[in-house]
Amino acid sequence: MGGHRHRPVVGLEITGNRITNVVGDPDHGEAIAVFMYNMDHPEQISGSLVIADNEIAVDEAGAATYADGIVIFGTTARLSIRGNRVTDAHTLGINVLAERRVSILGNIVVPGAETQCRNTATGSS
Repeated sequence: MGGHRHRPVVGLEITGNRITNVVGDPDHGEAIAVFMYNMDHPEQISGSLVIADNEIAVDEAGAATYADGIVIFGTTARLSIRGNRVTDAHTLGINVLAERRVSILGNIVVPGAETQCRNTATGSS
């Protein structure tokens, strides 16, 4: 049997973490990311998803082309993002694509240094 096996998640809480020096691939760095492997089944993450009271320094070195703090794609969970401090996110501090009610309150987002994004189609700046 090939491929990944994923199990549904009912309720998820990510709280009270200190995340620094995120090292992604040369193009992307996400500190907290919840992605649906199969966007056709967003119900695989349901219930409540809480991301709260985290300190996140995404890309202090400015090495990634894109650096996001909190990224949530494809969920039917009730989403609460609150009380987080996101620094050095030079693209998006908080990025959400969800199918249910979303609450984003009391977060502090401090952008990092401005970077020049590459044109991925041509590889030029």
